[in-house]
Amino acid sequence: MRECESCGRCLDDDATACCEAGGLPVQAYPGPRLLDGKYLLERRLGAGGMGAVYQALHTGLGKLFAVKVIRSPAVTSPQAIARFRIEAQALGRLSHPHVVGVSDYGVDPRDGGLPYLVMEYLRGESLLAYIQRHGPLEPAEAVRLLAPGAAALDDAHAQGILHRDLKPSNVFLASADDGSLNPKLLDFGLARFAGVDEPPLPDTLPPSGSAEMPTVRLRRLGHPALPSPEGGLPTALTAPEGIVGTPQFFAPELIEGSPPSRATDLWAFGILAYATLTGRLPFEGPADELLAAILDRPPAPPSLGNPRLSPHLDDSLLAPFERDPARRPASATAWIEAVDRAVRALEARRLRAQEAPRRLLLASGIALGMLLLGATASPLAPFAAVDGAVLDAFIRLAPPRAADPRLLLVTIDEATLHSDATPLSARGDAAGILLERAFSAGAAGVALDLLLPPAWGASPAFGRSVVAHADRLAFAALSGADGAVVGPEALGAPVALALGDRASALFGFANLAPDRDGTVRRARAGFRTRDGTDAPSFAARALSFLDAPKGSARGTFLVDHRIDVSGLDRLSFHGAEGALAERRSLAEGRLLLVGAEFEGSGDLHPNPRDRGRPLTGLELQALVIQTLLEGTPLGTASRLVSAAVALPPLFVVSFALLWMPSRVATALALAGALVVPSVTALAAFLAAGLVLPVAAPTAALVLAGALAAATRLRLPSLAHPSQEV
Repeated sequence: MRECESCGRCLDDDATACCEAGGLPVQAYPGPRLLDGKYLLERRLGAGGMGAVYQALHTGLGKLFAVKVIRSPAVTSPQAIARFRIEAQALGRLSHPHVVGVSDYGVDPRDGGLPYLVMEYLRGESLLAYIQRHGPLEPAEAVRLLAPGAAALDDAHAQGILHRDLKPSNVFLASADDGSLNPKLLDFGLARFAGVDEPPLPDTLPPSGSAEMPTVRLRRLGHPALPSPEGGLPTALTAPEGIVGTPQFFAPELIEGSPPSRATDLWAFGILAYATLTGRLPFEGPADELLAAILDRPPAPPSLGNPRLSPHLDDSLLAPFERDPARRPASATAWIEAVDRAVRALEARRLRAQEAPRRLLLASGIALGMLLLGATASPLAPFAAVDGAVLDAFIRLAPPRAADPRLLLVTIDEATLHSDATPLSARGDAAGILLERAFSAGAAGVALDLLLPPAWGASPAFGRSVVAHADRLAFAALSGADGAVVGPEALGAPVALALGDRASALFGFANLAPDRDGTVRRARAGFRTRDGTDAPSFAARALSFLDAPKGSARGTFLVDHRIDVSGLDRLSFHGAEGALAERRSLAEGRLLLVGAEFEGSGDLHPNPRDRGRPLTGLELQALVIQTLLEGTPLGTASRLVSAAVALPPLFVVSFALLWMPSRVATALALAGALVVPSVTALAAFLAAGLVLPVAAPTAALVLAGALAAATRLRLPSLAHPSQEV
């Protein structure tokens, strides 16, 4: 049989030229192209020191195979042929998707015996040829192509089979129908019985496109015909058991005479990966220098051989090169997985560095958008209701504040009604007497939280007291929904004439605006009338009788429900005159608040501080007065302050959810978003009496988190391999 030296086509012995390429036929093997009576050799696919690989047609099946013909004096003796059969049977037992399957073997009788192996026919190229065309591979691609080979090697090791000649030319990249590459290991176990001379590899892999790197015709045990380094290498390095292979891939213990093992295969696999990533072999030089390098020094860090390779990968890539075989990785797969983790961690770091500016910008946009949305939504009824309930909870958590001792409640209670059957409207004289007694006892002022019964205006005793003490009296007036004012008309004409313009100054508006749940959380110090003049509230009018009033004449403020009005001193209306006569000090310097506290009055209000004890209208007015007296200690945060407080959490949550790699971290961040506004508001309330909105900021944070999480799904994953869930 002849072969065309140009295209590798197999020709009959009488052929004088190749009709396809015009190359000259050269003698390959004596005898016909039909091998062992069933395999018709069609074209040489590659050649090496052990022989050649041919595309062959099985004449009975009509199917193409790759047939490796072993052509070496070392395997033509009867003993070598017998060993070949044993090794071929062992290789036939290998069944792994990433090992080139051996389907048959035999010994053709010609020329003293030609052993051959029959393998599946694949289309593609070797890893060596692939590196020649593409240059050193990127780490992620290298891991993708090497991981299947690592799994195949571990499977062979588990069956007691060593490869002994791992190198880039023995990794074949088969082309799948979808265009992907399917790596497969070649030549398992052949070096064990080959006993052939092996030429050295070059110190470096030639660049892509080099004329010295044919991608089809493989020689010298699968390596292309390349110039050897000056000085050369020994053509074979043989250990006591006849260990042979490619010297540049030998582990130190092989050179020292130890038998091959899984660890020596792993060393060679490490060199294979080193060459794949750097385009260089780690040990270079003439024979003596090469042996000394393998025995005495570790390989140079791969990042030095390929400046595009990160130094962060060096440690993981050098793990197979431990001098002590026991310290090398447990398996090829375990090592490749470690390299893969290092590669993915490096890629994650690079991606995070690239993504940080974009995600900062996205987080800022989401935070600002949700801030505006929250500020717009905060006054809406549902959010206001939640904020009111949260404020009540804060009030219950805050320590109670003592009621001002300058306030004295005079209550028209059940005892007052039961002690005397006279209706309230007929008690004008009693009211006048009480006023006189209070001012005689040194009262700073008296405020009647009552709409004056018209009959009181006709009482001489009441009228005289009002005229005499008008500058220290406050009466309640109410403004209806239609703007009509109720209260001043009951003063009576004689008193109004006597007081003149001072009559209107007696009255303050007692209007209170409860929230939807009935709780009065805000009050006003003053009102604007229809004619554009300012009028004080009932509480502000009453407060003016005490020394150094601190309340504002206008504006809305939060009622300080932390004040424990249950501790205020009280006198029953029916016994107040006698009590003041007996103890004049009861009223001295104090403001007397007179109002109804009997069952059925209908003047009861929810109590944020104590849900089980409603507030009477009189107590509520006392709360309003003391709140004004103390300078309205509870303050509503301005929009600017609210924005300054809400923006950082919005940004942090948005950025965290755009940045955090795992779903667990995302869930924790969203859960944290629910408590940030409440915790911040509680701290501000307890520390400074500042009331911050909670409901709208909480909703804004949740929306910001949801929007950021949804946006992250459209962005590259930043997950470190160890953080993925």
